[in-house]
Amino acid sequence: MNVLFLTHARLDRLAYGDGSTRYRCFNHAEVLQNNNHQAEVQSLADLRTTDLNRYDIISCLRPLYSQKLQQLSDVCRARGIHLVADFDDLVFDPAMAEQSPKVLNSQASAAHVQNQFRKHARALALFDELTVSTPALASAARKHCPNTRITIVRNGLSAYWLQHAEQARIPPPATARLSYLPGSRSHDRDLQLIAPTLKRCLDAHPDATLSLVGKIGLQGTTLPGEQLHLTPWVDYYALPELIAQSCVTLAPLLDTPFSFAKSHIKFIESAALGVPALCSPTSDLLEHDIEGLMVIKRETDWEQALNRAVDPDYRAACSDALINYATRHCTAQAQCAALMKAWDSSEYWKHTKPAIAA
Repeated sequence: MNVLFLTHARLDRLAYGDGSTRYRCFNHAEVLQNNNHQAEVQSLADLRTTDLNRYDIISCLRPLYSQKLQQLSDVCRARGIHLVADFDDLVFDPAMAEQSPKVLNSQASAAHVQNQFRKHARALALFDELTVSTPALASAARKHCPNTRITIVRNGLSAYWLQHAEQARIPPPATARLSYLPGSRSHDRDLQLIAPTLKRCLDAHPDATLSLVGKIGLQGTTLPGEQLHLTPWVDYYALPELIAQSCVTLAPLLDTPFSFAKSHIKFIESAALGVPALCSPTSDLLEHDIEGLMVIKRETDWEQALNRAVDPDYRAACSDALINYATRHCTAQAQCAALMKAWDSSEYWKHTKPAIAA
């Protein structure tokens, strides 16, 4: 089986630094290659239709309708190539535009985001199959394309990244460090959600620190500056060291359908280092049941969870179980196994092959 993963990210501009491309393209390609299949990642902008003959399946991450995408679809249908649309965010429902993080954090206008979402929605009709990263995305997608095969393929950790993470593991630190590693610039409002509670926690534990990684707005917060540890954006392979130094990682999200559809990435990355995580609920996270994952369903519950997490004995009690859970259940291999087996079956996609003229 030969599979091509397409992304809109520029491969000559640190595409592996793009979380979606990393988890939905490179990690899946790694699984295929480790199971004796052919797989590669390309940018849609650089794709030439003359190169498509060797592929059985093409998976396109977050496709936006364009003439080039229409041409790709036409060629795939003519040649019997199974074409898959892959989504890891609720970006195909124009009704959700005003609740998107870019709009809520004033990074883009609602009209601009709605136009982008319309292009994603229009693209859906061009594909034979839809893969999504969470149950909530699957539910939303069924409303837009009820007759399309939809498969949930959760995000999973790369085997290569796990080897790197294993080397970064350290015993629980003596002092409490709370870490927030948002990964993008659209989480200011998420931090503000828990900022008052964080301040009370830090005030009550003067030896504790709050580590903020990446560009995050602190306007409107009163977090104690002497207890803040600010780190600029770091390479993905530097994250394990930062996580390992933490007593807990934080993943607050505003209560929106957009947030509920997000993936469990922050939890599984933290669990791989044996570090507990405090997270707002998502459809993905609610399916995990492991000590060390605290899903905070009510805003008033953050304070109790934080006070529990700063106790160094808490991480020590959870660490081994979290590591074992992540390495057994949260790998890309574990998450992709069923779909890869299905894709390798000709019965799964032979209906897309064109009829051969007599």
